[in-house]
Amino acid sequence: MLGFAKKPRRSADESGEQPILTGKTLLVEHRVRLRSIRAIVGVPDAHWRWLYQTAFTNFAEMVQRLPASEAHHHCELGGLLRHALEVVELALKIRRGYVLPPDKEPEIVIAEQDAWTYAVATASLLHDVGKAMVDQRIVLRGRDGLPIGLWSPWVGPMTKAPGTHYRIEFRRGQAHRLHEAVSPLLVTHIVPADGLRWLGDHHDT
Repeated sequence: MLGFAKKPRRSADESGEQPILTGKTLLVEHRVRLRSIRAIVGVPDAHWRWLYQTAFTNFAEMVQRLPASEAHHHCELGGLLRHALEVVELALKIRRGYVLPPDKEPEIVIAEQDAWTYAVATASLLHDVGKAMVDQRIVLRGRDGLPIGLWSPWVGPMTKAPGTHYRIEFRRGQAHRLHEAVSPLLVTHIVPADGLRWLGDHHDT
């Protein structure tokens, strides 16, 4: 998607169990890209932490080190998080070339530009999150190493599940691009409530 075609690395299903990590820990290796995104959106520090950083942290906790695919782009461990942040950065760069909302007076464009930028950022962040729900099965394990069941993204991130580690298994026979239909259903686990209210106040976004 959007021109990303990275050379596949070792597939995630060859890598065994992974520890469940906090979003803050998972984002450490992406700090350079996050700084780039922050520079593009150009919002005050409090605004960044309150709406953007919270969404990125929630997303990281949701997808952990899941791959974006089994054998295609970003199939390495952590590929889904990396791909999402790459798409956010690219989408925001493209957004700078557009006047949003379209066909509105300059004063309206100025007043609503931050809301539209946030809409672009969150939509691009969420675009593939449904893969965790429909393309993969995540088996949770406890401290004793015994399986304790499957993780359900419907009820929230793995950090809230009763487990310490997980193993990734790929489902077979799923409908093509089904993840796109279910991705919006996870929005309340990722976009903070204040961010959703803010977007809701701008019905044209």
